[in-house]
Amino acid sequence: MMATAGRRSRAPARDELEVEVDRVSRHMTGTELAEEHWLLKADKVAVLLGVGRSKVFAMIWARELPVVRLGRAMGVPRDRLIEWIRERTAESVADAS
Repeated sequence: MMATAGRRSRAPARDELEVEVDRVSRHMTGTELAEEHWLLKADKVAVLLGVGRSKVFAMIWARELPVVRLGRAMGVPRDRLIEWIRERTAESVADAS
């Protein structure tokens, strides 16, 4: 294999929300690979949103949160959660003005 000297691929710039999601995920799992997780479990989503786990499940059943189901297991896609938060934040700002 030939190495490319002096050239590194750069990851796309990340905003504060993405960094915070990764920070909380890493803290809860104790691993640096947490930012690789595409689906977040209800307990992580609860911490990120500042609500209880039962509230997250209620939001999932009411189809208020994006969710992927794998058999009986379900998870909230990390990127879709970030998008969902941004949409709600934009709506709140628009309503306030």
